[in-house]
Amino acid sequence: MQKITLFFLLFTFFSLSFSSCSKYEEGSKFTLLTKKQRMVNNWKMKKLTANGDDITSLNIITEIDIRDNGTITVRGAFFGVPTSDDGHWIFDNDKSHLVITNQNGGVDRYEIIRLKDKELKVKITTNGTEYLHEYEEK
Repeated sequence: MQKITLFFLLFTFFSLSFSSCSKYEEGSKFTLLTKKQRMVNNWKMKKLTANGDDITSLNIITEIDIRDNGTITVRGAFFGVPTSDDGHWIFDNDKSHLVITNQNGGVDRYEIIRLKDKELKVKITTNGTEYLHEYEEK
């Protein structure tokens, strides 16, 4: 009987230790990876919507490379011509937003909706249009 009680107490402790509400709307319920470890990846565009309408085919960004050293490279094509832009990335204070600063000093602040090992979903509102970017591991 004592072994069962000890097992139950250990099980309860570990369940409470590892389960938590996800910070992100569609986040992982359990992961051993830190938010930074999940963010650092080479991501390719999966889907882009504007106010709910799929505009993936119009998107010029095809992939983003987020590195551990705080740098980021955004690649794509504009009218068939390959483009690339470098910058820096950080999380905001509560790690609910991805903040990207480009080479010209412009700053974009993306709300993180989903951050999993192989999936990233962020949202930004620009000029009244809500853009939802979905990426998968490349």
